[in-house]
Amino acid sequence: MTLKLNLFLSLNKLLRRYRMGISNLSQACRRIDDIADYIPVISTVTNLVDLFQKCIISTFISKESLVKNHYYKHLSDKSFRRCITLLIPVLGNLTIAILDFLHQKKDNEKQQDKNVSSKPTTLQKDKEALVAIVKKEGLALKGARLELQKDKDIVLTAVKQNGEALQYASRELRDNKNIVLAAVEQNGWALEFASPRLQNDRDVVLTALRQNGWALRYASPRLKDDPKIVLAAIQENGWALAEASERLRKNKKMIIAAIQNEGWALEEASEELRNDKDIVLAAVKKRPSRLRYASEKLKNDKDVVLAAVKQDGYALEFASPQLQNDKDVVLAAIQQNGWALQYVSSALKDNLDIVQAAVQQNGWALQYASRELQKNEELIKLARLTRK
Repeated sequence: MTLKLNLFLSLNKLLRRYRMGISNLSQACRRIDDIADYIPVISTVTNLVDLFQKCIISTFISKESLVKNHYYKHLSDKSFRRCITLLIPVLGNLTIAILDFLHQKKDNEKQQDKNVSSKPTTLQKDKEALVAIVKKEGLALKGARLELQKDKDIVLTAVKQNGEALQYASRELRDNKNIVLAAVEQNGWALEFASPRLQNDRDVVLTALRQNGWALRYASPRLKDDPKIVLAAIQENGWALAEASERLRKNKKMIIAAIQNEGWALEEASEELRNDKDIVLAAVKKRPSRLRYASEKLKNDKDVVLAAVKQDGYALEFASPQLQNDKDVVLAAIQQNGWALQYVSSALKDNLDIVQAAVQQNGWALQYASRELQKNEELIKLARLTRK
């Protein structure tokens, strides 16, 4: 049972970490699909999904929606030959990697040739055309010539439309504060592509975190250890605490802030933290069932248990036997949910006032009363009226 519970908690932890609060799901799917193409076995699974989506799902989606959705546009551009090749683990991945490398090399050579032969008038026309394109699709910056990726006006227009276009800007512009601020304001994840200098800039990082708390991952080590920076990240996404410095991940104030933003689970805490009344109170107020993971001492703390059962009577299940026999605690639980009578001590299941309060809340609760009170005519009449 313990092994199953640990496995379940581990899987839950992974799922919670994975659900990052990604601001743009279609863009995230596209990025994951690109990366998966180079990973054996995983690419087999993802490309089976791609083939299914291309052959079945996309037929039910309008052309207009296909164009607007980054992920489906990516699938539309992805060839069947590539998908089928990637169904073969290792060999398929190596083949695609080599082809992509050669293709990229060829594209770079073409760009260099164009840069040498281009005239100013042609460059101006290209710039005007590209500005028009990136206004609608910022990621189109990827296919621009190197000299256009160095153009401040073009890059600024691109990142305002899609912050992740920053990855295709020149190194100089990824170190330009105005450009990077525009990018992270549109998409906090764009902080990944900023220069190290700007990943250490408070203004830039705070702007990114207000848009997406997970962007803390790309902040400098110095800022990951800054309480104000980390708190800003947690307030946007409680799970961002995982990206803070080790010192702040153990900070009580940060943990409570994360709990309040559904970003921290008591089951992952150390014994010391499970025995901290402030932390456990914050946890059960946010989610009463977390009382299950409190220390034995706090399961016997009346303040903590009352805070839990007042919101969810079922939490009485995790209270200590002493508090399951406490009238104040039991009344609070059954008044919130009559079904909680099942977790009450035997002595109180035979208490008329307690059972009557439970049945008043939910008539079905009578089945958990003592045998003698289950035969009580007044309680039976009341139960018939209040069954839910």
